[in-house]
Amino acid sequence: MFKVKGIIEIDDHEKHIENKFYVDGNWCVEHQHIIEHIKDQGSFSQECYVGLDEENQKDMVLQISQFALFIVVGCDRIKAKWDGNNNTSELDTPPIVSHELVKVAPRHFISNMLNVYWPYLDRFWSKKEINEIETKQRDLIKRYYNDQHIEQIIDLYKHTMSFNETWDKIDVPFNRLRQFCDGLATVFLNTMFVELDFSILKWEKDDNRTSMTNLTLEGIFQYKQMNHIPIM
Repeated sequence: MFKVKGIIEIDDHEKHIENKFYVDGNWCVEHQHIIEHIKDQGSFSQECYVGLDEENQKDMVLQISQFALFIVVGCDRIKAKWDGNNNTSELDTPPIVSHELVKVAPRHFISNMLNVYWPYLDRFWSKKEINEIETKQRDLIKRYYNDQHIEQIIDLYKHTMSFNETWDKIDVPFNRLRQFCDGLATVFLNTMFVELDFSILKWEKDDNRTSMTNLTLEGIFQYKQMNHIPIM
């Protein structure tokens, strides 16, 4: 709709053109695209925009640009992860697929990923196995820049691909690195479903229905569950 882009998608010479983009963090939108969006809203919108003086036109484009990036930046900050207390995690979602990992410098991979999760890894893996994760990430970067075949495979990534699809295409073993990323990709379950069951229980077994048997309650639960299962 607004044609918002990542700042890395913009050519360096374009970034220095005055009043061409509105930028917020890692995102930007071109002023011309905002003007086109205004005109796409119909004749009335076009007349209102044309009827403004140049200063007010700029102000309108700026406000819509700010609104567009407010939406995108807000969605970008949504966390799918949960911490140990079942609260939204403060950590950003780490890179977990090959096309992201090749863009992460090894020093940042160590400090921002490996060291952060070291206490958890140390409980289940040996130091040698943990160090292998670090080594495999460096190997992946080297192969990406030196092996054209691997480069082509990684560059074929699409956002619609699943985690397994992105890794299965790489015919070079990076098992330890993949295992590590697989663990990071797993979203821990929260208590929502348990709380939902208790809400149903309290609703069905109220003060006027305290004599309901467990079998009757089980039937109600199963009936509600079947309503949420699509017909095969």
